[in-house]
Amino acid sequence: MAVLILYATKSGTTEQCAKVLSEELPQSKICNIEIEKPSLEAYDSIILGAGVREFSTNFK
Repeated sequence: MAVLILYATKSGTTEQCAKVLSEELPQSKICNIEIEKPSLEAYDSIILGAGVREFSTNFK
């Protein structure tokens, strides 16, 4: 099963978590959505991660 782990980060903590998660999930790819815009159709599952500060995510 192909898994895409999307993340956004300001301080790097969410990226670290995405990397740890990808080590546990075979056939996974991590992607910073502020840099890349991958094709979602190629994946069976998508995990979305972002830091939370003051009740708001990093996504805009």
